[in-house]
Amino acid sequence: AASKGAGAEDWWKTYRPFSADEMVVGCGLLLRNGVAPVPEMILQFKDPRDSFVFGDSRVKDVWPGTNCGGSERRWKQFRSFFHIQSHSPFEWRQAPFSPPGPGADEKEGRWTGLDWQNAGPLVKLEPMLSYCHGKWKSGWRAGKSLSLDEQTSGCKARCTLVTRIKVQQKKEGDGFQCDAICEDGYTITFHFRCDRLPTLNIPETGDLSPRDQRCAWLVEQLPGAWYHLWMDNLYTSWKFGAMLSRRQCLFGGTVRNEAWRGMHDAVVQKAVTKTAELEKAKGTLLASVRADGIAQGCEVICTSFYDDAPFMMMSNVVESVNVIEIHRKCYSTGTRKHFWVIVTRLSLADLYNHNMNSVDQADQLRMWYRPDGLWIRQRKWWWNIFLWCMGQAVVNAYLMYKAVCEEEKETPMSHLDFHVAVVTA
Repeated sequence: AASKGAGAEDWWKTYRPFSADEMVVGCGLLLRNGVAPVPEMILQFKDPRDSFVFGDSRVKDVWPGTNCGGSERRWKQFRSFFHIQSHSPFEWRQAPFSPPGPGADEKEGRWTGLDWQNAGPLVKLEPMLSYCHGKWKSGWRAGKSLSLDEQTSGCKARCTLVTRIKVQQKKEGDGFQCDAICEDGYTITFHFRCDRLPTLNIPETGDLSPRDQRCAWLVEQLPGAWYHLWMDNLYTSWKFGAMLSRRQCLFGGTVRNEAWRGMHDAVVQKAVTKTAELEKAKGTLLASVRADGIAQGCEVICTSFYDDAPFMMMSNVVESVNVIEIHRKCYSTGTRKHFWVIVTRLSLADLYNHNMNSVDQADQLRMWYRPDGLWIRQRKWWWNIFLWCMGQAVVNAYLMYKAVCEEEKETPMSHLDFHVAVVTA
């Protein structure tokens, strides 16, 4: 921000330009707050003799604020003047993207493009977002099964870009949501829903929702082809599955009972409430194949299985579906003993359960030691996305570190010890 004239002497006389080392230390203090959170960051710079609980002389030593009004004043300057945006409005996207995947148009370079000439609503965070896209994709060799779901960065600032979260299970509350493709907790690629939509370079059949456009672009960022992409009922539809097949990607996921999702009417089962009807319907399996408009070998299986209620899925990952028996260990509070029960389950649902939780793992790992801590309120909307990128970058680095240790047959340090090592560095 100093390059824009911020911090002039007539406004803040104690201000001094920040060096690169100070910026690194400032980011390290934010990561430290994830490991040892405090109600306010200013409390870390208190004199230990006056603030027995929060004061830390080590923090004051590493962030002295010499000739800048002291450590507390320097931290306020860091929060006030720290900015992400490129110095030039014409260089808002700088980081290179990976080469287009199989099936991309040779003349256009890719099927779905981004608007490189006009700045989008998240211009204040460029080129950081493009840098994360390029680094995270190039740093991880994806396996066969990936998952697609949303990630949320909570935000309490007043901003028109903030998404209103109405689902009670979302503990983050209102904030910024992005669609992300992950594997085992590693975020490979993402696209924020409030950002400018990708533009399709080739015609697609039918009307496309913004969600399908974003997710099609995410799939095109993956190196290689014929991944198995698992998703929940927010994303799954026959139209989206047809888009994925043209991009050489298979899919599987649960389906909502909505007509536009593309399920065959013959396999849709109605919910029953009477005991006799429920006993008769339970265990019923219906399936059909939909192949219109989809390449050979990518035909979609539409299936419904009546458990306690109708359960519908759609996929072209498997060639057939059946009902399997699973032995589950349970505990009786009456006898205080463990016992085994046999549970019937759709084979496709069992495969879904073992491959769908990669995005949830990424959220869980980031939430353990999140840089914004538990109490800090961000009044600048872009600050929340910056902290989300920082937290997810550390999670990705930890998973890469564990993968290297496994390859070298070494014992990796714990998640906490890794964060402490990053903070100390």
